[in-house]
Amino acid sequence: MFNSIIYPDHSLSLNSPACLKNLSLIDLKNDGKIMNIISKQDDNLNEALKPTEDFPISGDYPSCVFLGTSSSCPSKYRNVSSILVSFHETTSVLLDCGESTLSQLCYRFPTNADIVISSIKLIFISHIHADHHLGLISLIKSINRFQEVTILAQCEIIDFLSYYHTFVSRINFKSIILNSLTPDFLVPSNNIKITCIPVDHSIEAYGIRLDHLGKSVVYSGDTAYCLNLVNYGFNLFFYLIKHKFKINEKNIYKAFSTNFTNKKPLFLRTAYKLNL
Repeated sequence: MFNSIIYPDHSLSLNSPACLKNLSLIDLKNDGKIMNIISKQDDNLNEALKPTEDFPISGDYPSCVFLGTSSSCPSKYRNVSSILVSFHETTSVLLDCGESTLSQLCYRFPTNADIVISSIKLIFISHIHADHHLGLISLIKSINRFQEVTILAQCEIIDFLSYYHTFVSRINFKSIILNSLTPDFLVPSNNIKITCIPVDHSIEAYGIRLDHLGKSVVYSGDTAYCLNLVNYGFNLFFYLIKHKFKINEKNIYKAFSTNFTNKKPLFLRTAYKLNL
């Protein structure tokens, strides 16, 4: 087949049996298999287009909405990395911002998307792999309809955003450079203490701890088992770790039987909401 593409046989005509004939609309309608496939696709499309209700968020804070937990690229059922942590109905922090994060917010909150988007005060980017930051531009522009937003990210991400602002289109954001020397700080006017945590990944990467009114949330994007992260993980309200590897029943049983018995923080290799 490859040779026929590189060196096509010009002796073949369009009327040759080797060439596929054009199908008319009548031929398609009379082909039961094709019509069955089209019918199934229509059903799937209609199901996907059904109006959805806002994702329920309890009045207990902090609360967590998983907008994406897939690795590298969007999958059929999961978008790439992004988790919304809300500390109040008007105050939230976004942990990573993969492509289509804005679309996920609009899908999860079809009637109150603007309220949720306007609540985002800080966006944390754990590292520079594309599946953690490609949704930044569209989301910043959407937030800018209401306010400026603070971006906590490595200098490569900040440089990219600054370049975009200067040469492509204006976006309004404050930047905090993320590195091993980043000091603890408070999200302005919201009293959320931010602590940055170096983690173990193939490139420079960070986790984050958020403390607010006596409750704490620790999050890491991609990481291997990391004692540095574990040390920040005792007595938490949430412990969130995203990892590529799958969990099977045996690993879950082992995690619960060993870690809980020894009163250590549970370290599962995926993103879960945990009430510890």
